[in-house]
Amino acid sequence: MDLNELLAICYVMEEEGLSDEAYHMADVLMEIPSFRFTKSFNLLVSVALTLSAISDRLDSSNIPWQLNESDKGDLYLAWLMKTENRGVQLAEYSLGQEQNMGR
Repeated sequence: MDLNELLAICYVMEEEGLSDEAYHMADVLMEIPSFRFTKSFNLLVSVALTLSAISDRLDSSNIPWQLNESDKGDLYLAWLMKTENRGVQLAEYSLGQEQNMGR
C-alpha cells in the first residue's frame, strides 16, 4: 500500500461486505485475521489496529504527512464551529486570541 497517495479505508460488517462499486474501485483489499476465541474484531479494535500500523509506517518514513500550521488552525476552527453550541463565538474568540499573540 503506497502511503504517498491519498488513502480511503472502508470498514464493513462481515455479513454485508463492500458494495459492488466500492469493491471494484478498491486498489487493495485487506482482512484482519483474528485468532483464538473471537470470530472477528469489533469496529473500534479494527480501526485502532489499522491506524496503528499506518502510523508506524508513516513515522518511519520520509513522507511529509503532518499538517502545516495554517491547516491545523483551519481544522481547529471548523471543529469548534461544529462541536459546540457556541461554536461561532468560540471561533471568534480563538481568532481574537491569535491576533493578540501576533499570529
